[in-house]
Amino acid sequence: MPEQFTPEFRERAVRMVFDRQATEGGPRAASIRVVAESLGCGPETLRAWCNQAITASKATPAPATDESLGEENRRLVLRA
Repeated sequence: MPEQFTPEFRERAVRMVFDRQATEGGPRAASIRVVAESLGCGPETLRAWCNQAITASKATPAPATDESLGEENRRLVLRA
């Protein structure tokens, strides 16, 4: 079965869900329903894309820094 949606479309749809959820608040399911309807894709499909994006972001390690936690705290306090 050929893929109906491009990776760019998927990324945009997921970003729209998270942006709407951040601005409107409420459950993610409501944002998924609204965005899916506006883009013409199924809500369960969009929900799966969102879950994949969350899993992928958790699996991506944070960039390593040379700065220790104490050094970072001192830097942040001095900036305040």
